[in-house]
Amino acid sequence: GIPAALLGAILGEWFGANSGLGVVMVSAMRNVQYELLWSACAMAVLVSLAGYVGGTALERAATRFFGRPTSISAAPRGGSRVVDAGLAVLVPVVLVACWQWWVSAGNVATVVAPSPHEVATRLWNDGGAFLRAAGTTLTISAEGLALGAAIGLLLALGSTLFPSVRSFLSPMVVLIPTIPIAVFIPVMGSVLGYGKGAIVASCVLMTFFPVFVIMVSGLGSRPAGSDDLFRVYGSNRFVTLGRLALPSSLPSLFLALRLSAANCVLTAIAAEWLMDTGGLGRILSDDQVAIDNASTWAVAVVAIVMSVVVYRLAVLVERWGAARWS
Repeated sequence: GIPAALLGAILGEWFGANSGLGVVMVSAMRNVQYELLWSACAMAVLVSLAGYVGGTALERAATRFFGRPTSISAAPRGGSRVVDAGLAVLVPVVLVACWQWWVSAGNVATVVAPSPHEVATRLWNDGGAFLRAAGTTLTISAEGLALGAAIGLLLALGSTLFPSVRSFLSPMVVLIPTIPIAVFIPVMGSVLGYGKGAIVASCVLMTFFPVFVIMVSGLGSRPAGSDDLFRVYGSNRFVTLGRLALPSSLPSLFLALRLSAANCVLTAIAAEWLMDTGGLGRILSDDQVAIDNASTWAVAVVAIVMSVVVYRLAVLVERWGAARWS
């Protein structure tokens, strides 16, 4: 949560603030001051690392005192489908009603916040442009998710087969979770150029680490007695990996994809906005300059819907995988 909080702060500063590391990053990128950019990113990493270390110390102290370590579980199943469907409709309706009341009762100017009607009108009139932009963002997110998952899986397999690989990757395992993805985006832009490649690379960095960590755990969590059975039949570690460890760890892979899918969409939009290229992020960047809040809020609606759909699809795939390979 600590690196995620820093991520939120930096993203917020990107979209408008008077000071902060996010402001320094954006200014350095647009003025081609790469030394300043990398210095700001390094400072963000150090701040996040310090917070992560402090949080880890508190976590261990709490675990020793209360004896309740946490673990990641599969996606929770809902109750009644009718109730779930009703809540799925009711919650957005209530939120839109509160939004309309806030704008109307407070006489909020359009430059501050548009009304739901204005946003709906913009979605209706420019729906084609929003869908094309969403398609671009979704394609880039999918490419980054697939490539990141493949890299994470390969690294997990290598770590399982060869202890030296695990030792080599151990510093990265300590460092990567402490770095907010917002730090990677401008660095990737400065290295790879401000285009699609840097956006995909940012999504890869968002994806591969959760897949790597969860798959290492999954590959090591095999059914009780199964290793002894394979050993009795003379199977080597490659056969054991391919016929036992990998199939039994597939639910862990689907869990990692579920945790990474929606975050890839967030990363792609943030990178598109910062690099002013393609997709929903490009529209956000243009709208910010034009102070077109109706379009900005319409993009936010499209992004939320897209993220929810991606997450729900990932949940369905995870449940199917858990039922098939549990």
